Amino acid sequence: MRLMLLGTGTPSPLVHRAGSSYLVNIAGQNLLFDCGPASVRRLLEAGLSPGDVDRRFLT
Repeated sequence: MRLMLLGTGTPSPLVHRAGSSYLVNIAGQNLLFDCGPASVRRLLEAGLSPGDVDRRFLT
């Protein structure tokens, strides 16, 4: 299992913070928990694309 913190900021959009978003990789499956305002940009910075996400969860 691998946990990647894509954003840990508040729900309010801020220039220097990405809203809460977490990517968990379990057995080759990418699970995205919460899609903050900058989650797509942070995925791209991590070398992933939105299409690489297998499941999305909103909490």
